[in-house]
Amino acid sequence: MNNHTHEINYSNINPSYGIGSNTHIHGIGGDLRSQLLHADLALMIVNGELNIIKNRYGLHGSHIPVNVAIPMFSKVLTDMLFKNNDLKMFKEGLKKQIESAIKTTIKNFHESR
Repeated sequence: MNNHTHEINYSNINPSYGIGSNTHIHGIGGDLRSQLLHADLALMIVNGELNIIKNRYGLHGSHIPVNVAIPMFSKVLTDMLFKNNDLKMFKEGLKKQIESAIKTTIKNFHESR
């Protein structure tokens, strides 16, 4: 009988190594620990719940509400688009537009149901 498990034990997650020693992930290259170590943000969605296992932007933990996730994701998308550019006014403007678009989309979706 094979007692092999694929469950992730959150208590074993160690930021210095990225992922606990009792866990592993199939099919993602051998340098996952290095990738997590250098990542600004590491997310997991488990059963529809957002779990932030690493976040250099601030908030981390499990069961993150949607109203907290929206500004975080808009910041991530803005940073991706502007990369190392220091155009703060443009970045903030785009961030606010993305947030507004997400909120409008969610509101319209709920109203149409």
